[in-house]
This record gives sequence, C-alpha cells and structure tokens, in this order.
Amino acid sequence: MSDPQSNRAAFNTDRWPYSGQHAVVGDTVLFQAPAGSLWRHASIPVPESMPAPPFSFVKDRSDTLQPILRSSVLANEQGWASYVVDEGINVILDAVDTRNIVQRTHGTKLPYDQVRDLRLMIQSSRYITARSEFEQMKGSADPKAALDAFWLNCANEKDLGSQLIATYYGRVEEANRFFSGVLPGWRTDRGMVHIVFGIPQKIRKSRDSEWWIYGEEGSINAVTFRFLRKDHPWDNNFYTLGRNIQYRMPWDRMVTNWRNGRISPD
Repeated sequence: MSDPQSNRAAFNTDRWPYSGQHAVVGDTVLFQAPAGSLWRHASIPVPESMPAPPFSFVKDRSDTLQPILRSSVLANEQGWASYVVDEGINVILDAVDTRNIVQRTHGTKLPYDQVRDLRLMIQSSRYITARSEFEQMKGSADPKAALDAFWLNCANEKDLGSQLIATYYGRVEEANRFFSGVLPGWRTDRGMVHIVFGIPQKIRKSRDSEWWIYGEEGSINAVTFRFLRKDHPWDNNFYTLGRNIQYRMPWDRMVTNWRNGRISPD
C-alpha cells in the first residue's frame, strides 16, 4: 500500500497538474522525483464485470487484481520522470519496494466524465434493459439505431426520449466523475444506484459508511441504501452496497419508471 505522504502529483506534458486521478489512454504523464531515481510503471486491467442488482449477492473480487509491470522509469537531471498511460489502473512503484505505490492514475479511452462513445452508451443502458434487448443492441448491424429505438420505445415520443437520454447519460457522467476508481464510476455500486434512482433526498456519512435515503426519512415508503467503505489496494474511494432482497421491489419499480418514461429531469 502507498504511504499518503509519498504520493506524487501527476502532470501533463505542459506540466500542468491533472485534475483528479484520471488520464486518457496514450497520454504521457509526468511526475517529479529525485534526479536519477528509478521507478516501476505497472498497470492493472479493468475487469469488465457489472455490479449485481441491489437485491442480488455477488462478491466483488477487484481487490485480488495484480499489477503487470510495464516499464522502468528513470527521472532525468531536471527531476522529471514520465510514462505512457495504459487502460485501467496505472501505478508507479518504488523500484526497491514494489509494494509502495507512489502514484495512481486511472486510464480511460475517453475523458472519464464524458459519455460520447456508442459502445459505452449501450453498455451503461444495461441497468434498465432486458438481457435480450441488451444483446440485440450489442449485436445489431446498426447499434445506434437500435439504441435510439430502445429510448423511443421507452418514451413513445421524440422530445421525451431526448429528455430521458439526457437524464440517464447525465447521471452516467456524474457517476464517472464522483465514483471512478479501480472501476469506472458507472460500474460501481454507488454509480449503479445513482443512475437508476438519481440524487437521494438525504445522505448521511460516517467514517466508513454512507446512507442514501430516497423519500421521507422514517416513512414506510422510504428506501435507504447503505454503502460500506472497503479497504482496497488499488482504490481509496471504494464502497460496496449492503445488498438485501428487500430492494427488489423498489428496484423493479424504478426500472419500470424508466421504461415507461416516468422519470423527471434532474
């Protein structure tokens, strides 16, 4: 695990600091280090798995992922070292003690908070599509037309369809912005709940938990999701949902609302 005091800021080639810990695949990332010091660049491929619905129990295994060494990195005389970003989690390791992570960067094919890729738009629709619909869109000769047809079928008219699309993928972007780590934000437990349910009426936080409350707190119809912070070797922002079969009904109700166009814009 990394020592928080040894974390090294990431810069682009113009030596401007990156915002957050995200960079586009193929970018060159610079960091400052003592001249002549040696480091190791390693990356961890991102698993393709989706989170299970809130009422289904599947163990997350992303904490068992192992880094693959990519290259040695030598700091130049000016005290700068650099590496090219791979897709997934990129880490800079101490060459002497490779357990010590001194920098972590998340590599994505597109800017992490922008949903413009058709494949991503289809993938992230999985939360509200039937398996047959999802497979049909993925295998279609014209996937864009298939995706458009899905949303039009949900809305029954074009303007409402555009509103649903803006709301849904706006939430995907927000999930990526706030919850990304070892997984893209939209594929985390918090991202899943945010996309389908939206912004909660109330959030309570403790040192190791978050409670998201939908509806009036304490009422019989309120739905509360509890997320537990998990110690994770590759992600300082990793929370898992406390799953419960009682979430089945509110989940199905929200999915039905999406599919019937009964979602208010955020």
